[in-house]
Amino acid sequence: MRTRRRWLRVLLLAVALAVVAFGLYVYTRLEPRGSQRVVYTPAARTCETAPEGFTFCVFRAAQGTDGRVVYHLHGRKLDATAWNDDTYYTSMIQARWAELGRTPPVVVGVSFGDLWLLAEKNPAPRSGLLEVFRDRVLPAVEARIGPPRARVLLGESMGGINALAAGLALPGTFTRVVSLCPTLFETSPFADDAAVEAALEATGADPKRVLALRHIADEYFADEAAWRAFSPNEQVRAPATAPANGPDFYVSVGLYDAYGSYAGALAFVRDARAAGHRVTWRPLYGGHCAVDVDSVASALLGD
Repeated sequence: MRTRRRWLRVLLLAVALAVVAFGLYVYTRLEPRGSQRVVYTPAARTCETAPEGFTFCVFRAAQGTDGRVVYHLHGRKLDATAWNDDTYYTSMIQARWAELGRTPPVVVGVSFGDLWLLAEKNPAPRSGLLEVFRDRVLPAVEARIGPPRARVLLGESMGGINALAAGLALPGTFTRVVSLCPTLFETSPFADDAAVEAALEATGADPKRVLALRHIADEYFADEAAWRAFSPNEQVRAPATAPANGPDFYVSVGLYDAYGSYAGALAFVRDARAAGHRVTWRPLYGGHCAVDVDSVASALLGD
């Protein structure tokens, strides 16, 4: 009897292990494998890291360049090399330019790490990157590539809000800002919990992502005033941002952006237009960082 029970336990264990193994096999077979890659001719790339801690990469297309420069500010967890990523929208833009037979600008990817905000200097520990971008990055890049005939800012997600903030804070520096899926959660990171909860309900934003934004803000903004000095929504409402020397804007956000950015982007567009800025608004039916490649490619060419 004991031998029979022992064999029964062994049999049940073997069956259980077989079921687990089969489940793991099915799970791995149903998981995505590989990546869809873009077929294109990558731009020639040279990179440099400065003692101040920033990296920039210069990209020149095989078909030549037109004398303008696009500064690319990447999204979270990417880096200055993202322009040549053959799984990213940036390679689709390069392919589109080649398909159109157009001579594109030089593109310069800029990075301060995988997470950063171009906040003016204030008592917060990681603030001051706006001044570094203005006083160190731009001169260092243009010492390498020569004075451009025009500057454009491009950014997505984290880079999208950085592009809007810098474009407004540095009037006369950029002729156009192309901002894709900027993380424009309208409610201040210093708002009370009730205001944040109301905003989450109104926008459908992912609470985990919004809470992460509030945590990140502590490193760059000492208080509400420092946040307002950075926030594109606040800047564009200020009289100092009248568009005499301001850039024009291309703004695009998905309706179901996980950061709840659609409402904030729409408010930015309305306020920018009311202030007299030229704005191209491309709302998309999709999630975070859905991109209309054709219209972005055209906007970066100055069309």
